[in-house]
Amino acid sequence: VLECRIRPGSFKEAPGTLSSNKHWPSDVPIDPSFPGLDGLEWLLEHPSDIKVSALLIREFGEHADPCVYGDLVTKVKGPEYLWTELRVQNARALRHLGERSAQA
Repeated sequence: VLECRIRPGSFKEAPGTLSSNKHWPSDVPIDPSFPGLDGLEWLLEHPSDIKVSALLIREFGEHADPCVYGDLVTKVKGPEYLWTELRVQNARALRHLGERSAQA
């Protein structure tokens, strides 16, 4: 993942385009900070308005440090989209727990 700095006022917010695709179900938020798709993507016209400021790396697998990356990453043992599947399951479980707490 690339962390980027964007020139203020140089972008237009747009709804995310990842909805209802084969890798992420539309009923699960991609990020807890973005419950929907509104404002999830920023569109820029000029390459000079964006600067890459960091390369963000996450380690996966049984040797990943759960204190750094969280427990979920230690369960990834296989191919490319297993992490996505685990994130979806985890998000649904957390949402279910939140609904149960609200009902109590």
